[in-house]
Amino acid sequence: MVSNTLDHRQTPVTAPRPQRRPKRPKGLIALVVLVVAFLAASLPPYVTLDPSTSIIPINAQIALHYPILLGHILFGTITLFTVCLQLWPRIRRNRPKIHRISGRTYVFAGMIPTCVLALVVVPMGELNLIGASGATVWASLGLFFTIRGYLAGRARDTREHRRWMIYSFATAMGLATGRVIAVGVPAIPGVPDSPDVFFPLGGFWLGWMVNLAIAYWWLNIKPARARAKAKASRVPA
Repeated sequence: MVSNTLDHRQTPVTAPRPQRRPKRPKGLIALVVLVVAFLAASLPPYVTLDPSTSIIPINAQIALHYPILLGHILFGTITLFTVCLQLWPRIRRNRPKIHRISGRTYVFAGMIPTCVLALVVVPMGELNLIGASGATVWASLGLFFTIRGYLAGRARDTREHRRWMIYSFATAMGLATGRVIAVGVPAIPGVPDSPDVFFPLGGFWLGWMVNLAIAYWWLNIKPARARAKAKASRVPA
């Protein structure tokens, strides 16, 4: 007698993989906090439009010195805000239009006019040689990196665009990093406080130098180490 019993085969049910929650960009959150803290400490002396409250010494013999400095500060504020928008990964992935608009704002209403006005205002001011030379080098590098990054983007060279713009962002953030160094380091017990040396050295040199060193490590050394580690893991024991 032939059995007509059906073979009921059940397809194994696999539990759906839990969706990974996107990691919070802790580094960028710290960046936003730094920008907000820097602007909160730096902008109030200029809100009153009173040259006597300026953090940067004003040359009273040149009438345009203070207005040009205000323009530099205004465009610098735009620069720092748009840096945060450019680096935020969720905006870059999910809001490409906002990313493009903020990128163009960063270039043409942020970093370029900030650097140009810095080059104009430095010879007018009364910074000492350390501060004046640091501000000049900072502005020159900022212009170079930003223009190179913009031109690479126009040429659809994504890799070069990313590389040069990261250097540009690092230079821009030197404004905030330098202030932290200039104010924070002398507060450490045992560190000699010399305002004529350490403030211009930290504020106009060390900030962007530290940032560019980190950017270079991020773009070159870190990937090279990751590749070497991956290669070593594939080598049979």
